[in-house]
Amino acid sequence: MRFEFIAVMALMVVGQSNAQTLNFLSENRSVSGDVSGSVAGTSFSTNTAAAMGPTAPFDDFHANLGVGFSWPAFTYSSGNYTEADTGAPTCAKATQDSTITPSSITAVMSVTGHPGGNDGQGGVYNLNGQANAHSSLEIVFTVLSPLQYDLVGSVSALGPNSYQLTSARHGSIFQPVQVGSIHYSGILAPDTYTLEERIDWFGAGANQGGQSMQMNFTISGVSAVPEPSSGLLLGAGLAGFAALRRWKRW
Repeated sequence: MRFEFIAVMALMVVGQSNAQTLNFLSENRSVSGDVSGSVAGTSFSTNTAAAMGPTAPFDDFHANLGVGFSWPAFTYSSGNYTEADTGAPTCAKATQDSTITPSSITAVMSVTGHPGGNDGQGGVYNLNGQANAHSSLEIVFTVLSPLQYDLVGSVSALGPNSYQLTSARHGSIFQPVQVGSIHYSGILAPDTYTLEERIDWFGAGANQGGQSMQMNFTISGVSAVPEPSSGLLLGAGLAGFAALRRWKRW
């Protein structure tokens, strides 16, 4: 009976080493934005859109979030400024389309901001707007056996955490070093990993525009090369089968 037990255990370990999926532990995906400012020293309330995330863990996430309001515009008449009916818009927008499967993590993100402008009266009443937008993704997963990974995408600007992959035991696997098209590939050893992707837009005064990011992180199986411990167990299992057959002949 002992030989049979050893043989079964050896086959189970070898079988598990061929797992070719990501085992997800946690996630944090969100979009958010806020706008604020003042006109002629009079502050206006900050208008904030709270962070939004997927309705259930690891679901597809499709978000298109906008937040904003119009600053009062002013006209000059008889030596006095009066509020007009139109205003300079101040707005922030953040989007994200992300999908998670056992073998891939795909995300497309964008952030834009328009802080406002001036009133057209020589800048006497300057619309000091602030428009910020954020879109982020953080996925924590484990790898049970060596896997080939590929990250292909593009990013329009770099931030502290624009895109990076870290290992619990070995630290950074890759981190932001360039804009434009990017491609990383390699082998993930058994460990716990964190994949982060984030873009931010901070706009003030006449600073308006946006950023974008597209990333596709995929994994695939690696040619099976038994680890030393797996090889020993496999050898013990085969020896067990052989001994069992000899015992039955007796």
